[in-house]
Amino acid sequence: INTREKAVAAFRLAKQISNRVIVERFIEGFDYRFLVINYKVVAVAKRTPAMITGTGVHTIQELIDITNQNPLRGENHESFLSTIKVDEHTLSILLEKGLNLDSVLPPGQILYLKHAANLSTGGTAIDTTNDVYPHTIFLAERIARLMHLNICGIDILAKDISLPLTERNGAVLEVNSNPGFRMHLSPEIGIKRNVATPVIDI
Repeated sequence: INTREKAVAAFRLAKQISNRVIVERFIEGFDYRFLVINYKVVAVAKRTPAMITGTGVHTIQELIDITNQNPLRGENHESFLSTIKVDEHTLSILLEKGLNLDSVLPPGQILYLKHAANLSTGGTAIDTTNDVYPHTIFLAERIARLMHLNICGIDILAKDISLPLTERNGAVLEVNSNPGFRMHLSPEIGIKRNVATPVIDI
């Protein structure tokens, strides 16, 4: 959101859900989920919003349908990945780019269909546990202790997760007391992390 018009539109959308709206500073970067168990970071995943890649032949709707045919995708949380649904957010992204569901993307062009990088809305995950700057690991574990949460998911936006987390490089967005495990158990790319064992060992 980088214009007044977008801010007003987002505010009105939020008002449909709640009478109280939090307005936050825009942070630029990639979305990372740090899973902390027993105050130790056990896995880190880079989350990517639901997306499709153009073929030069298929329409956007056809590409969504093809993506949803992946056997790893299912409704809600029944599978490791969720189906991509066309909603108001998707349509607003298309409208902003001058596209619609019948548009054909050039070969190789990537189109993000959501703003948020959530697996529940069709996003995917890449394991980046081994790429995190050591002090950022320390920071996540300290946050868990300050929050008194021996199991939590910490969401961090960062331009480069291998560099120190500074005001210019990113920020901590939120702490989740009931984090999902599936992005770590079966990432689309990278090492599958057995994050259930540390929970049992607590």
